[in-house]
Amino acid sequence: MLAGPNVEPDTWITNLSRYESLSSSSHRNPNREVLRQIDDCAGAGGALEDLARAISTPKIFRASRSWAHNFQGQSRPVWIWIRFPDTTEKREAQLRCGNISAQVEIPAGESGIFVTSEYSAPNPPILAELSQPGWVNFGRGDIPSALGVKVVRGFEIMRKTSRLLKFMEVIAKSTISDGELKDNAASFVGLSRGPDQLSLDSETDGVAIVSDYEWPSHVRFSQHERCDFRNLRLSELLSVEQVARLATRMDPSLPLRESTLIRFEQGVRVKEWRSIQQRLDVIYAADGRAANVLVQRESGSADLNYKFPDFWIGPVWVSFAIPLGSKGSVVQLKWGGWQRMLTVDEDVTVSFRKSQDGSENFPLGVVVPLDWLVQCGTGRLDGSVDLNDGWVPNKVSFLNQKFNEIRAVLGRSNEDHLPFDPFGREVLPPRDSTID
Repeated sequence: MLAGPNVEPDTWITNLSRYESLSSSSHRNPNREVLRQIDDCAGAGGALEDLARAISTPKIFRASRSWAHNFQGQSRPVWIWIRFPDTTEKREAQLRCGNISAQVEIPAGESGIFVTSEYSAPNPPILAELSQPGWVNFGRGDIPSALGVKVVRGFEIMRKTSRLLKFMEVIAKSTISDGELKDNAASFVGLSRGPDQLSLDSETDGVAIVSDYEWPSHVRFSQHERCDFRNLRLSELLSVEQVARLATRMDPSLPLRESTLIRFEQGVRVKEWRSIQQRLDVIYAADGRAANVLVQRESGSADLNYKFPDFWIGPVWVSFAIPLGSKGSVVQLKWGGWQRMLTVDEDVTVSFRKSQDGSENFPLGVVVPLDWLVQCGTGRLDGSVDLNDGWVPNKVSFLNQKFNEIRAVLGRSNEDHLPFDPFGREVLPPRDSTID
């Protein structure tokens, strides 16, 4: 803070001391529009704006070992900021994106680390698993070198995972793949085409219950089980007027008035609070931590179909309750061009992600025995079993699309001197790709 031309030094030092002694709620919050203008002037591509929003995350959300994000829009440079409350020991993080992964080490004494990528896509999501509870933020643009923070290029530490090989094996052996696609997939993973074929309908996996938490058979949430939405808004540097306008734009059929938002923040019961909660979760990038909301079954059909809001991006869940005396069964989930088969032997809640908004918002179909109780919702649930892996396309067009996307990304990565090429031939990393 600088003194004005007509202000004595002792005066402005006193004023500064008074300002610093005020509570944080009394400080004037930075304006999002001003931050955006500064970001544009610096040519940071959104990095400065998103960093400013990310700073207060440890004050808003409790530390967690699991974080996730779906970058929206066209491909662009992005970053991942990993932080831990305790910096006295070495920490690790595993980053997964579809069928590739990266292991990141945060040395003792480091307050955090940034992992960057020149490429982004709405789907698959970025999944971050930490060795100890911490915080992970996701943002756009290039991290300015002037900040002096530790940065690791994601393409330099990516590796193929066993899930990539499994997915390619499914393509190579699937009964819906054509000959050329089978050959391409087989070549990708070094398989020889055999006479056996694997039907997608026979792909079932059991649900491994490995959580330390317990979850109820009947999952219900009330309006009062929610975050402090006022603090969330302030941490995102948004005014009541801005949030009301953004929320209304997300669902014009349910306009959000400024007075309604204020009452909602104060804990007053308001109409359509479920939709408000979901929209605010997306606006504040809470990724399901502020919107545990039940989704009603679609009417007019004998099947179990659940339609999530068009604007929703983030985790969703399905709970299965098996009546007393009934047995476990194979369950089928159908979503757009994808399907997932799993064996459920006891009451369980599974979670996965809705990757992007837009017009192609298909309902989720759930096929279970008639006497089972099924509930579905949005939000992040402690104790749910992660079901993001294992989904397979049920149309050859989807198989072709996913194969070409994987090959394109890994091919581009190889051009950036990755220690592997897109067709599985191991190569030595160049000497200048060593990470300090």
